Amino acid sequence: MQDNLVTGSATTYSISPATNQLNRYNSVTNAYDTYTYDAAGNLINSGTGDIGGHSYTYNALSQITAVDGGVTGSYQYDGLDERVYKYSSAGETGYIYFAGQPLAELSSTGIWTDYIYAEGQKIAKVSNAQSRLRLSGVNVAYTSGYRASMARMTTNARAIQAGLIGGGSCAGCPRAG
Repeated sequence: MQDNLVTGSATTYSISPATNQLNRYNSVTNAYDTYTYDAAGNLINSGTGDIGGHSYTYNALSQITAVDGGVTGSYQYDGLDERVYKYSSAGETGYIYFAGQPLAELSSTGIWTDYIYAEGQKIAKVSNAQSRLRLSGVNVAYTSGYRASMARMTTNARAIQAGLIGGGSCAGCPRAG
C-alpha cells in the first residue's frame, strides 16, 4: 500500500502476517517506523514525530481513554460501556445512546450531530448548529445548559421520556412521574 497523501512520498504500508498489525516503511530512510501494540492488540504508539505520532491509553475493555496522556484528548464511559464524553482542546462532546447505538452527540459549543440508522447500520450523519433533537417526528427543544442536557439524556438514554435536570425545560417532553 502506497501513501498518496503526500506527493512523492516514499512511504509504504503493509500488514504483518505474523501479528496482523500495521507496518510503515520509509524507503528514504530505509527504516520501519515503530507502531507499538499492547497484548490485546491495541495501538499504544503511532510512530515517530515525523508522522505525528501519538500515544494511546486504554481501559480493561480495550476502550481508548486518553491520547498523549490526556493532553490531546480523553474519553469517559458509562456502566453500559458506552462512550459518554470526549474531552479535547476543541472542547467537550457528550454522546447520547438508544438501544446501544450512538444516536446523537452534542458539543460544548452547542453543535448537534445526529446519526441515522437503517436495519442496525449507520447510514448518515447530520450536523447542525440548532439546539434541537428530532426523533420520530417529535421536535424537542432543550433550553437548559449543555451539562444539564447531557447529564439527563445520558442518564436516561431516552431523551424524550423526561424533562431536564437543573431546572431546565423540555418543550414537548412528557414529564417523568
